[in-house]
Amino acid sequence: MKILLMLFIISYFSLSSSAQSLPTDSLKFTKTDYLIKSKRSKTTGFVLAGIGFATLLTGASIAVNGAAEETSAALTCIFSIGFVCPEVANAQRKQKTGSAIFFVGLGTAIGSIPFFTSASKHKKKANAMSVRIMEPVFVDGIVFKQTHPYSVKIVLAIK
Repeated sequence: MKILLMLFIISYFSLSSSAQSLPTDSLKFTKTDYLIKSKRSKTTGFVLAGIGFATLLTGASIAVNGAAEETSAALTCIFSIGFVCPEVANAQRKQKTGSAIFFVGLGTAIGSIPFFTSASKHKKKANAMSVRIMEPVFVDGIVFKQTHPYSVKIVLAIK
């Protein structure tokens, strides 16, 4: 029984002493860290949105060009009473390719939204950590709720 108890105590201390823990200083972010994260997220969002909209417009123009070619071929066939009927396979291929490129661009543009949301959240966290100068409230020459002409409010807690 004593051996079992000693084995349990030794294993308890050896297991608890070998565990890794993160230093608490590395988990705290400063205002500049949040502002840098905000700027990077916003830049990524703008890049994705720009690439997405450019791809979207390219795909739309290719699809519209294919539709115009198909319409032109159909009208040529109708007005020539069937003597001249251009092939429309290339125009249909352009429409499918253009539609695919359009939807890839749409997905990329929509994919930029989370980056803008993240940038907004990081900016709000950074602003919550800042020092704010509060001006006094004057009503008919009387100062309310503050004894000094200026007060400083320091917010350190983050939700």
